Amino acid sequence: MRLRWRWAVAVVGVIVSVWLFRRITAAPTPKDRAPADKVDENQARAVQAWTAACDQGAARSCVLLAKFYGQESNEPNAVGRDDALAARYFRKACDAKVGDGCYGLSGLYERGRGVPKDRAMAKKFLALAVNLSPRFNFGGEPVEAHAP
Repeated sequence: MRLRWRWAVAVVGVIVSVWLFRRITAAPTPKDRAPADKVDENQARAVQAWTAACDQGAARSCVLLAKFYGQESNEPNAVGRDDALAARYFRKACDAKVGDGCYGLSGLYERGRGVPKDRAMAKKFLALAVNLSPRFNFGGEPVEAHAP
């Protein structure tokens, strides 16, 4: 009798565990997602906070702001895409010696988004990004090999 009871408890435990695992790993349903107006409100607040921080000299906030303005996404965005502003904030971060800012600016010059298309400037900012942050030095090869 005790063996059946233990077996029953074990089976129930497995069933509950599987149910919890599926619940946790399942894709969010529409009712789990925040409403679009709430997302826009949160994004707008984030942009305000990043802008204030960037204006006060927090260069990483400039990078976040630039990425937000320059993002290519199907998701609605509270501010809309503005490549010129993305370039402005990437440049501000690069001037503050943040490698991510220089790398982002290099990509904008490569594609001519928000700034004139200029391969020489793209190489310049890529080299600066490599000097500021070793993670942009792709395998230790010379920068020219990976320049846009």
